[in-house]
Amino acid sequence: AKFDESGTKPNASSMAKLHKLQDSISAFADRFPNRGHVVDLLLLAGSANRDLNDFSVAEGFWNRALLSDPSPTQRTLAIRGLVQSKIKGGKPEETLALTRNYLKLENFDQLGSGFQGELIGIVATSVKATAAELNAKGKVLDAGQLLVSVANEFPSIPDHDILYRDGAYYLALGGNWKESESAANAFLAGQRSKGNTEDLLYLKARALEYQLRFRKAAEAHLALAERYPKYAKALAAAQRAEGLAAAEDDYKLAGKAASLVGNYQSSPEGKTDALLRSADYYAKAKAWPESLQILAKAESQSRSPSYRLRTQLQIAKIWNAQGETAKALANYKRLAADAEQRKEDLDKSLYRSIIGESNFLLG
Repeated sequence: AKFDESGTKPNASSMAKLHKLQDSISAFADRFPNRGHVVDLLLLAGSANRDLNDFSVAEGFWNRALLSDPSPTQRTLAIRGLVQSKIKGGKPEETLALTRNYLKLENFDQLGSGFQGELIGIVATSVKATAAELNAKGKVLDAGQLLVSVANEFPSIPDHDILYRDGAYYLALGGNWKESESAANAFLAGQRSKGNTEDLLYLKARALEYQLRFRKAAEAHLALAERYPKYAKALAAAQRAEGLAAAEDDYKLAGKAASLVGNYQSSPEGKTDALLRSADYYAKAKAWPESLQILAKAESQSRSPSYRLRTQLQIAKIWNAQGETAKALANYKRLAADAEQRKEDLDKSLYRSIIGESNFLLG
């Protein structure tokens, strides 16, 4: 085709020839719809208009080709043209809807897995753009539902796990915590290897919190911290597990979580504080062996007299609570002597606790 002075549009003579060609092809297809070359001619007309960026006219020829009993190769060319037209139009929502329909309705045993993969790739690109547009319009819940739906519909879609994760998070941001939890559970229940499992576990735990299911939330947070200790939010998850379990009076769970919190502390004091909390939770649950085991660990890593004596005081309390009177009194006697000797180095409240309890029981 020859172009006008701008170099972007065909000149009048070229356009006249194109229109004559189109009219001839349309007339031939009307008169001889079953002739062997009809579909090729319709595709030719569609391609000619596509090359001139006249996609509205091209779509008419491609659609007509699809209705004219095309071969698999011809059908692929027509569908590809129609999808490209939607992409060129810059409306990802329309591109997504059309491509999803073709993927649902077409026989890819005939059209080929390569073409199927091509269309799935277009779905991945268009669903991201559509979700972004919905989010920008404040339709966060719609964006989340769309992403999760597409990820479920096409398990082999590029960035499947990211699409699913983002969809589940959009559901949460949209305030539908129950649906967000359900999406996270469905993702985690899958058998194949996945990425973003940590993000979905954390989302599940937070969704349970917002539904006021605190015990289940504590269990989910703890599971995350145990399974993925290097995850960026693992410490926060362990801390949430401790607080939620304690609020629900599930002291064994709180004790386990507090012990895990200690693993993330960089200072000896922080580690010991977490272990002492853990031992105290276990003691409240009357889980004496677990409490003593934690206290033994705390005592072995204590670096200051105060922490060592605090640990020993809790050990003495547990012996006394278990009815091991002789062991408890021996511990209290030694504690009282150590506290008097280190009085100037101890926190006043700790000193008073040791002396008060020791004198009471020894008396």
